Amino acid sequence: MVRRLLYINGLATIAAVIHHSMHWILTGLFWWTDRYRSVTIPNYDELGSLSYYGIRLIDQLAFFGVPAFLFVSGFFIAIATGSNEKTISWKIVGNRIKKLLPPYFLWSFVIILLDRLLGTAYSLQAITKALITGGVAPPFYYVPVLIQLLILSVFLVPLSRARPILILVFTLLLQIPVTIATYTSILEKGAADTGLFFSIFRDWHLPGYVFWFVLGLVVKFHLPEAQKFLERYFRLFVFGAILTFFLGVVEWDFLRVLSNREWISPQLTLIDKVFALLLLLVLISIRQPQLPLYSQLNYIGVRSYGVYLTHSLVLALVAKMTYHLFPSLLAFPYIFGFLLVATGLILPLISMELMNRSPLRRYYQYVFG
Repeated sequence: MVRRLLYINGLATIAAVIHHSMHWILTGLFWWTDRYRSVTIPNYDELGSLSYYGIRLIDQLAFFGVPAFLFVSGFFIAIATGSNEKTISWKIVGNRIKKLLPPYFLWSFVIILLDRLLGTAYSLQAITKALITGGVAPPFYYVPVLIQLLILSVFLVPLSRARPILILVFTLLLQIPVTIATYTSILEKGAADTGLFFSIFRDWHLPGYVFWFVLGLVVKFHLPEAQKFLERYFRLFVFGAILTFFLGVVEWDFLRVLSNREWISPQLTLIDKVFALLLLLVLISIRQPQLPLYSQLNYIGVRSYGVYLTHSLVLALVAKMTYHLFPSLLAFPYIFGFLLVATGLILPLISMELMNRSPLRRYYQYVFG
């Protein structure tokens, strides 16, 4: 099962790179259109085209990433908890957090420094807030969320072991206010910008993501029962994953039209969460000993944290270089997208491999985790 988790981690890493590449692909399609056509921007001529829906389908699949990361993290915390221990020790929690923080701070400050060189000024208060919330780069919110979950794991572990159904139902119920806040922010632009309710359930990521971490804990602590359940309903999970995959694309366009806006950024809606859950259940219930690209995805899975922290910087640099040097490439979203995903994945992996083989190897954990 551990090797299967690394495989899932590898898939989740690729999904994260794809998802964050979509931001730049859509930027090239709608907001950088004047670089290759004589139009006024933003230009939404491609909205509803075959190219657009192809991009949306790929992005829909990539919503699986962060839920999968958190599931795997929860599973490994359960492994780290001794069978005779009531809960995970604070020492183990502290050691895991110590491994997360140095690379997170390093790459956060690299991005802040580059932004400063490009003219973006940060106050000390803004830097502090960005580091605490993960606001330095869009993917970085994941690190504070994971640290909070690691701290809470001292309390979540015994509950997941003794009361699995109770803790799963409770964390699922948290999705109700989170979902209300998400849909309200989409459909009533500006109405969700104030108030404690939205601060907790929309802007604070923990309530919306704790379920995935708990699911990993519960599956590990009750693995025999979980495997029987997964085998029994495997076909239903496959069918449900396919159905919700397409429903998620339809729902997003429906919400865009209903909001009376030309564009809303894709967000993790209720259907997206159901899709991510079903796809995750399919992947952990497959009994095949050898899955496609098994060794390659395991390789990426082991290095997922380093890729996650560095890929957004690579994507931004490649996208902006394309904008200035090869603007005609923006007219071909699939080629542009392939360039982004390939560089966003390969360059971090090459950097990690080179450092791991160099005299600087002793500092590797501080740079890439």
